Amino acid sequence: MEAIVNSVGEALMWAKDYVKEIAGPIILTLNSWEDLKEEFEKTTFNNQRFLQLEIRDWLLNQEDNPGEPWKYDPVRWKPYLNANGKFDYRYPERIGMKLGVIICELVKNPGTRRAYLSIWDPSEDPIGECDRMVPCVLGFHFYITGDTLNLNVVMRSLDVEFCLINDIWLAIHLLEYVGKSLNTGYNFRLTIIASHAHINGRRGR
Repeated sequence: MEAIVNSVGEALMWAKDYVKEIAGPIILTLNSWEDLKEEFEKTTFNNQRFLQLEIRDWLLNQEDNPGEPWKYDPVRWKPYLNANGKFDYRYPERIGMKLGVIICELVKNPGTRRAYLSIWDPSEDPIGECDRMVPCVLGFHFYITGDTLNLNVVMRSLDVEFCLINDIWLAIHLLEYVGKSLNTGYNFRLTIIASHAHINGRRGR
């Protein structure tokens, strides 16, 4: 199922209404997000602080594990710590210096289709070990069409009820950061492509 929306609130409502009936693939495109701050402030203070520190770590290559963000929402995140007191993965570790490479590629070749930042690592994300946490996001694909910088967020799994607002908020900040780094005044478009969108909390990870 596919939808094109013009606000974060509309995106959240559409996704929840759709997957309430049937779990499965969705393609959700946001052309604008003037209500992002409003929807962000509807989440808990702890979640807001988590997101603010998490995007900082994404953009500044803060690759320490377990890092600081989870401490602001320990009820949600502490169960994911492994026996060594770390997470099985963190997005900043997977992003690393690759974001800078993506930006350089877009500067040198605005028509590139290779500005793909892969998060999934087959050597680190085994299919058979069900107790090991693996990323929900497979990768971020940046590309330019006309005067628009696009970001496709490709996901294997998306919990619409608990995670979609966070995924949208982080993706928008990532997209806007890349856009500002290019310094060309692009418009922005965000598309989330999820192979399996659902509402079921932590089940079926």
